[in-house]
Amino acid sequence: MFVEVAFPIPIRQEFTYSVPSQLQKEVKIGVQVLAPLGKKTLAGVVTGLLPKSNITTRSILEVNPFGPLLSSRLLELTRWVANYYFCSWGEAIKAALPQGIRLKPQLWVEPIPGLDWSTKDLSQMERELLAFLQSKSRPKLKVSALSGKFKGKEILKVLQQLETKKLVELSYSAQTPLPRARTEQVVRVIETGDPVNLNGKEIEIWNFLKSADWLAVKDLKKTFPKPERLLKKLQSQGLVELEEREVSFDFWQTYPLPEKRNLELSLPQKQVISKIELSLKCRAFSPFLLQGVTGSGKTEIYIRCCEQILQQSRAALILVPEISLTIQTILNFKRVFRDQVVQLHSGLSESQRLNIWRKIKAGQFPIVIGVRSAIFAPLENVGLIIVDEEHDNSYKQSDLAPRYNARDLALVRAKLEKAVVILGSATPSLESYSNALKGKYTLLTLRERVQGKPLPQVEIVDLKAERKAGNYGYLSTKLRQEIEKEVNNKQQVILFLNRRGFSNLIKCQECGYVPICRNCNLTLTYHMQGHWLRCHFCGYQKKAPGACPACNSLKFSYKGAGTQRIESEIKQSFGEDSIRRLDSDLSAKRNYVRNLLLDFQARKFPILLGTQMVTKGYDFPEVTLVGVISADISLELPDFRASEKVFQLLTQVAGRSGRGEKSGQVLIQTYHPLESAIQLASQQDYESFFKKEIALRRELKYPPFCHLIMLLVSGVSLGKVQEQSERLKELLKKIPQKDVFTILGPAPAPLEKVRR
Repeated sequence: MFVEVAFPIPIRQEFTYSVPSQLQKEVKIGVQVLAPLGKKTLAGVVTGLLPKSNITTRSILEVNPFGPLLSSRLLELTRWVANYYFCSWGEAIKAALPQGIRLKPQLWVEPIPGLDWSTKDLSQMERELLAFLQSKSRPKLKVSALSGKFKGKEILKVLQQLETKKLVELSYSAQTPLPRARTEQVVRVIETGDPVNLNGKEIEIWNFLKSADWLAVKDLKKTFPKPERLLKKLQSQGLVELEEREVSFDFWQTYPLPEKRNLELSLPQKQVISKIELSLKCRAFSPFLLQGVTGSGKTEIYIRCCEQILQQSRAALILVPEISLTIQTILNFKRVFRDQVVQLHSGLSESQRLNIWRKIKAGQFPIVIGVRSAIFAPLENVGLIIVDEEHDNSYKQSDLAPRYNARDLALVRAKLEKAVVILGSATPSLESYSNALKGKYTLLTLRERVQGKPLPQVEIVDLKAERKAGNYGYLSTKLRQEIEKEVNNKQQVILFLNRRGFSNLIKCQECGYVPICRNCNLTLTYHMQGHWLRCHFCGYQKKAPGACPACNSLKFSYKGAGTQRIESEIKQSFGEDSIRRLDSDLSAKRNYVRNLLLDFQARKFPILLGTQMVTKGYDFPEVTLVGVISADISLELPDFRASEKVFQLLTQVAGRSGRGEKSGQVLIQTYHPLESAIQLASQQDYESFFKKEIALRRELKYPPFCHLIMLLVSGVSLGKVQEQSERLKELLKKIPQKDVFTILGPAPAPLEKVRR
């Protein structure tokens, strides 16, 4: 028996291995195996079974006892990813699996017994190693343990020399990362019990337990410090029962969820649902683009469609662009589906993610909500895939292979699963809207907010006029007045600035020195907390200088504003407790985003300031004012999609205002008040923006009228990079079908020097 194995390495081929007889029953397509590859031993996944092989093969070493990790459909999906995004199948499979499930090869060493090596020609290091091995009662040791004993020495190289001299034997085995569930002891009262012969403390704890269902013993200890003896007495009299239960990682089990309620659907919502339901009943691939203005009730449509899917005993997958957005989404879905919903994202610990993945695979959760990586969730019999805020750039993975777009994978997976896919957005990407107009997707529209609520009133504030009037602050007179009014009226405010930090430029006023990242040709951003200078691209940071390193001057100017500076200005005007900040500097803190958003929803503070994270699909009914500090930042980017992104950001953040009983207001500050993207966003006029932008794309032959492929050449020497770029261009010119594509460049990257 032979197998084809895909490894997570950047080589686009699979490798053939023989299967030892003792492992043949365990080997199936989709299982993970440990196998030698070159001088290494790696974990890979079986992608094919072969009855024979015409080449000389090596044998697989071990099989992960968990069984097939990927279904046939997920294997097919990862194969598509590998072909389309030009990576190896193994790299695509790696992206689909939780890190904790992977076999980890463990190298062992054992001296050959009975050999006399005292007269052999050995180095001092070789003798020390052999003596150490033979001194152990169990001479077979992990090589990693030896590395700790002989620090700074080339252990592996020396061991390989000893193996060549036939003095030791090296072998691999695998650390099998089977997911182990954490358990805890729980207790509850047996209703039929009769509390006789109990003393005061025993009666007290019994009465306490009667007021609850199952209760964790560790939680009981908060009221009764040492309950074990008391519980044992109650158990012996048949008054309580104790058992071990798996610890849930679901935060929402302890969170007071909103009660189930049947919301009255609007006529447009009913019409949209009826069209989708027809496709759900057909059990065939059907793509929909749901374009609905902010606050039009798209989430309720998602929920009603999920209800239909569960009635068919099928599963649903809901993708959202940010971890923080799963908070409100999961609350909305938990309200209806309770324990049938689980969230899956990279913010979970490895053990949490592995246990949730195991339960999804076992069919315990028919509804999964997650960010882009959740597109690979091991759901069986998927009937519905929803991509909320489908335009969002967060669905793209751009740092590691495979560099995929989860929105596009949702369409591919839905086709494989014969499922319905809904792409939802108030501001669809031009590509998706164009596909809908061409008939590739069914276009559904919601043009009004639910319950007849009006869209917020949007006003553009010209910052040039503010400067002429003598206001050089970051808040215009109008915005400052409106913030004060809403705070005094006990309403809430969201402020948006797409730049974190305190100041984006620190400059010496004497000699003009500007701190530059040592790894990148980028200025360092000043962060007031801790007085750090940070590079927002590579992560390098250093303390801000007290004096200029070039001329020793103490005069520094801090130009430009980030979220920290705006936060400081708001605190000075409205008090320390008036504002909280949400940006990526803080979002990495465990549970910070979740707790902050829940506090804002509970009205514990009036002003929320943030970067793009606050533009997402949040629903805070008490927010009646949204202020955009600067609408110009994204317009300055060297990106043909810059106008589209500005329009989407402004429309989305404006949609956070006026979603409750009171009408909303939006103030957009800009130095370019006549810019069409800003003007049309203020009017929330998507169709006009689409017509204007698509005409420009057609003229320039940009997507959706072509496919763009970026070939990135990088290296430590600028001259060599330029030379190889020209060589690559000449190679491309020799492709026979060169008439089907146009070569642009080579040209310097927007960030020419990064991560030295």
